[in-house]
Amino acid sequence: MGDKACVTDKVHSSSPITRDSISLSLSFYTPESEENLFRQKSVIEIAQDQGYKTYWLGAQSLVGVNGSKYGYLARRNNTVIVEENNDMKLPELLKQALAEPDEYKFIILHLWGNHMPYTNYTETEKQQLNDAGDYDLTIRHTDNVIGRLYDEVESVTDDYIFIYTSDHGEIVGKGHGFSKGADQFLIPFLYKSGNPSYGCEFIEKYRNQDGWISGLMNKYILSELLGYSLDQSIAEPDKQHDRILSTDGYAIPFSSYFNKNK
Repeated sequence: MGDKACVTDKVHSSSPITRDSISLSLSFYTPESEENLFRQKSVIEIAQDQGYKTYWLGAQSLVGVNGSKYGYLARRNNTVIVEENNDMKLPELLKQALAEPDEYKFIILHLWGNHMPYTNYTETEKQQLNDAGDYDLTIRHTDNVIGRLYDEVESVTDDYIFIYTSDHGEIVGKGHGFSKGADQFLIPFLYKSGNPSYGCEFIEKYRNQDGWISGLMNKYILSELLGYSLDQSIAEPDKQHDRILSTDGYAIPFSSYFNKNK
């Protein structure tokens, strides 16, 4: 992705469960209360208010116990397409979205990624890395998909912002969504901007006093990138009061959780 891309370290999700983490990223509800999920506009809706056509292109279901919570948000997009368990369909879906005539687009791509039993890779990828374990092969597969997604964007415009992050980490061989285990919160964050006003240093201002960037910052990052003038006093309490939503529904300070579970 070139010299202007940044891979940000010390980033953690706000929950070890997809349904909570995505909802905390794309709406203004907090670990303490779901109220704002329903009473305030989501990031998707404020993007539409700014004139963006919004897309949800996903590989995970929007219904059931795991999907219905963020599915509530996903369905607020102008275009919603889900190809379950098939990340390889996403580059073509993205290509089609990019070809549409709308000038401004806000596109969310939700990958299947690296879930147990770690079968999300191709035979070709296995042959290329024949000494790698199944989990590492799913990482390679995800890297390949992200590369193809980026190539689709780069082929049509240089005026873009490309973000890749995860809604949760993984305790390899066990999974995620447990009461203990810091690894299920540790996530990647890749960022590349075609706008020099929003370079890598833009992301760094959301790093807290403990040196972490929380998934709770995603809503604020996206709001600014969508053109909203954000009073930092709004984001500052969430930044410095860094907490996570546990699997049993409690807000817990991340620093204390991490120190006890790393």
